Amino acid sequence: LDRDHPPVSVSRHGLEQIALNLIVNASEAMKGRGSLKISVRRGLSGGGLSILRPRASSQYVELVVADSGPGIDPAVLPRIFEPFFTTKDRGATRGTGLGLSTIYTMAEQDGFGISVKSEPGQGAEFRIIVPVEST
Repeated sequence: LDRDHPPVSVSRHGLEQIALNLIVNASEAMKGRGSLKISVRRGLSGGGLSILRPRASSQYVELVVADSGPGIDPAVLPRIFEPFFTTKDRGATRGTGLGLSTIYTMAEQDGFGISVKSEPGQGAEFRIIVPVEST
């Protein structure tokens, strides 16, 4: 946690739900093996595929959820936020394909940005970009 970041004024429930969905997706992708890193930092680190642009602001804080899982196939990456899209096997443990779609909808409503960086075999990093309100 970068303790030098500016305070943000956001819906606690919304940001918690976004973080929880990202953590669950990362955990399921790693199938119990690997590492998960959650961080909060000031500014914009850049890189990755920009999925959603944040509301304009002079400052930003990023919530980053990164895993060491199998990564995301480049052909699939542009579709991962589509409702009901999933790469999970069919059957009882199959996901609904709504986790990332929910994140997108909530981020869009709150003016957050989303960026994803991933390569097969190299894990995935999701960045939620939160605008800081001017005081």
